[in-house]
Order: sequence, then structure tokens, then C-alpha cells
Amino acid sequence: MENKTSKYFKYAIGEIVLVVIGILIALQINTWNEHQKAIKKETEAINSLKQEIISNIEKLEGVLTLNETYLIETDSILDLLNRDLKELPASKIARLFDYESIVFDIPELDNIIELNSELLIKRKELISEFRELK
Repeated sequence: MENKTSKYFKYAIGEIVLVVIGILIALQINTWNEHQKAIKKETEAINSLKQEIISNIEKLEGVLTLNETYLIETDSILDLLNRDLKELPASKIARLFDYESIVFDIPELDNIIELNSELLIKRKELISEFRELK
């Protein structure tokens, strides 16, 4: 009888060990899956941020081109001013005050900062740099 009880306890302990090992494996797999999801979100956020920066650079280049054109026109108007005011039409004078400004769209950067860097797992040092940029 005691031999059967001993075998039963060994069997029960073996089952418990197997269940614990199974739970630990499941937890490890879950942790790995969560980490992979976080890395995917981070990659998506960085790609969105990259597109945002590219878009803002294109905007800036357009504004710079316009402002360079305005500068050239202003120089030509100043040349005319030095000659004779009668030759200077009112539309040219109005161009003296033209310029383009730019407002950058940075919703992805705002989102990353707002989420307090939860998206940036591997690049924590970027958050402080992003905050300084703002």
C-alpha cells in the first residue's frame, strides 16, 4: 500500500513539474510575442516619422525656392528704385513685402513624445533629443 502511495506522489509531483514547465514556456512565448509587437510598433513609428521629416524637408525646399525668387525680385526692385521711381509699378513695390513662411507638420513626433517613448524600445536616447527639438 505504501509503495502505491509513493508511486502516486511521484506521479503527482511529475505532473506538477510538467504543468509548471508548460506555464513557464507559455509565459516566455507570450513575452516574446509582446516584444515582437512592440518592435513592430517602433518600426512603424520610425517609418512614419521618417516620412514626416521627408515631407517637411520637401515643404522647406519649396519655401526656400520661393523666398529665393522673392529675394531676386527684391534686388531687381531695389535696382529700379536706385534709377527712377516712375519706372516702378505698384505691383513691384508690393512684391517687396512677399515672403513665405513654413509650419511643420509633426503629428508623429508629437505622438512619440506624448506616449513617453513607449514606442521606442531600442532607441530610448532619441526621446530626449525629440523633446529638445520641440
